[in-house]
This record gives sequence, structure tokens and C-alpha cells, in this order.
Amino acid sequence: MNRRNLFTSFAKDDKTQSATSYGATRFTNAVLRTQENKEVRFYDDLIKGKQVVINLMYATCEGACPLNTANLIKVHKALKHRMGKDLFFY
Repeated sequence: MNRRNLFTSFAKDDKTQSATSYGATRFTNAVLRTQENKEVRFYDDLIKGKQVVINLMYATCEGACPLNTANLIKVHKALKHRMGKDLFFY
């Protein structure tokens, strides 16, 4: 899948689209804890079979982080009807 198709596919509601997944061979299945102190596995519980956006940032970032966060807020608002259903932000 090329970049243009990858990014435009997020705006579609087509459940039949095919996506390339590297699966468990590419992603760790490390045990993590949620904010509710629930134990989850990164691959099996959080990303397997889902479309996800993973954003990592520093707690004290004054550079690009505020701009990145503002852009993610715009994306979230544009796709809010899909959030938590077939699209997840982590």
C-alpha cells in the first residue's frame, strides 16, 4: 500500500479494504498496564486487527509536540464517529 492510499484510507468507512499487516512478527506483545491498572498485551489486546495511530512524545516538549498534538486533535474531530470503534489513538 503506498502512502497516498494509506492516508486516504483513514477517511473511508469501507470495512472491506485490505491493509498490509506485519502482525506479531513486527510488533512486541509486551505486557502493559492501562490507566485503570488493567494488564494488557500490546499486540494481542491493543493493535491486532485494528487501525491505530500511535503517538509518542516527551512530557516536557516545547518544540514540535504542541503542533503535533494540535494536528491530532483535528484528525480526532474529523474522524470522531469512528474513534473507539474501528480506529484507535494510543
